[in-house]
Amino acid sequence: EEMASSSKPDAAAGSAAGARIFWVFGHVAIYIVILIKPTYVHVNIFEHHDFTRFIALTLAVLLASFLYFRVAYNPGFISPALLSNHNRAAPLPLHRSPYQISHNNNNNNNNNDRHHHDDDHNPIEEDDRPLMMTDKEESEGGEDDVRIDVPSKHKQPALYFCKTCQLEVPLRTKHCYDCRRCVARFDHHCFFVGSCVGQMNHGRFYLFLVFQTFLIVWGFRELTFAYQSGDGTIGDWIVTNMLLLWCTMVTCVCFFIPFGLLLFHTYLIISNQTTWEVSHRENITYLADYDDDVFPFSRGFVANIKEFCLMHRGPL
Repeated sequence: EEMASSSKPDAAAGSAAGARIFWVFGHVAIYIVILIKPTYVHVNIFEHHDFTRFIALTLAVLLASFLYFRVAYNPGFISPALLSNHNRAAPLPLHRSPYQISHNNNNNNNNNDRHHHDDDHNPIEEDDRPLMMTDKEESEGGEDDVRIDVPSKHKQPALYFCKTCQLEVPLRTKHCYDCRRCVARFDHHCFFVGSCVGQMNHGRFYLFLVFQTFLIVWGFRELTFAYQSGDGTIGDWIVTNMLLLWCTMVTCVCFFIPFGLLLFHTYLIISNQTTWEVSHRENITYLADYDDDVFPFSRGFVANIKEFCLMHRGPL
């Protein structure tokens, strides 16, 4: 069992390395094709001696590359130093639970019903700590899987206990078995970047999708401009533009992945949800009692966007 559990992260690391090689190779190859074929950039450089497009394209590629590798840095791993029993008074969680939202909206000032979990108010006892939630597929895997046991949406603690990490973690946290860590405001594990997307890097991930989509559209426009007529026959035209056709096909196929993710994550931002909460809503205890059209963490369009933009500053 130990060998099986360790092989999964190793396989994920191998997939991430392969994805990174593919990403780098693909961008470098298309970048070189744009420079050597009669594209807008090529014509401006060698005919008009104008390097504006070349500089802009180079900066766009470098920025997209920086964001791609930067996304994998610290998605929001839960720190044992901040979330240990000795530091339970830290201001967690950043995002309010459904109970806290309902509690604040009703202006209930009863001190006995307040949602505190620190040493001075209502500490979580060792034997009474609720378990962290997971989906049904993971919970069937064995005793090491983490689960939630919360009797009612009106009595949800601010901290949950992860049996794997042996830590008390805030709401919306999930243990990632590929990263072997708990991730705050877990969204998903992205094998393409080789890391989770969570509270600390979700903004960088979204920005990467924006620049990646823009870069693909720009590359497609450059490539289609460079097609040559050939000798008039279709076969000769295909042979003449074979390299451009291949690059155009790659950009067209790759366009739908970041663009689709960009649209989906825009929806997640304005509704204050995560990919995990949308895909496993019926198996998540703190969402199971709500209808599908109820978003308990949403505080309105503007407030949700503001929270997304500033959540990386929250304590972990």
